[in-house]
Amino acid sequence: MRPLPKRNIRSSVTILAQVIAAVALLLVSCSVSPGYSASQVGAHAIIIGVGAGARAFDRLAKADPRPSRRGELNGGIELGYFLTPSLRVSLMGRLGGTFFDFDGAFGSGNASEQSWGGRGGLDWVQETQGPLSPYLGLGYDYGEARSWIRSPLQDDEGPRNIFSGVSTRAGVNLHLSPRLRLNWEILAGGYYAHTFDERLQTRYRWLGYSLGTSIGISCVLLRGAVAQ
Repeated sequence: MRPLPKRNIRSSVTILAQVIAAVALLLVSCSVSPGYSASQVGAHAIIIGVGAGARAFDRLAKADPRPSRRGELNGGIELGYFLTPSLRVSLMGRLGGTFFDFDGAFGSGNASEQSWGGRGGLDWVQETQGPLSPYLGLGYDYGEARSWIRSPLQDDEGPRNIFSGVSTRAGVNLHLSPRLRLNWEILAGGYYAHTFDERLQTRYRWLGYSLGTSIGISCVLLRGAVAQ
């Protein structure tokens, strides 16, 4: 039987945790002086952030007869650049997954699922006189998902799912300081997906949708041309 690759959800989460920890150190270095201003950023501002959340989407895992909806926990890193004070271009990468262990008198094993993806988009950000600034965005998503099953009777890998589609998001920033922001958002999208099962020599194609939410923290690295 073909051996299972040494990639699994736990090792991937460890890598993600290390990356997020490094970015978190950068966020801590941001100014946390009290107060906020009505004009937080200007054109050419740069912002970086990290977040974590949950997402559900349709995928085809090992032993599935057809795509089914599954949930996962995920984390991500995002970089934003302001074309104008209210128009932001963003690039985001995320990694997520879930696992299921069983251990009993009749055997033990593990089933794990992992996904990664990227998103590029354009956001409209409404700065206000208060500490809250809502935003709306539209973007293009690409991602992949894998699955594995390990047990005394089976050690195998599921088909590689490939996703491509469009998503929208809505969220709000809470200005903790002129440079530090707490944000919460909802992201929903539709996509075309496909995969190929080598064992069955069968190709699968489907349309699906995803829905997720996340909370994060971001730091304004460069404030840009802020209006005085």
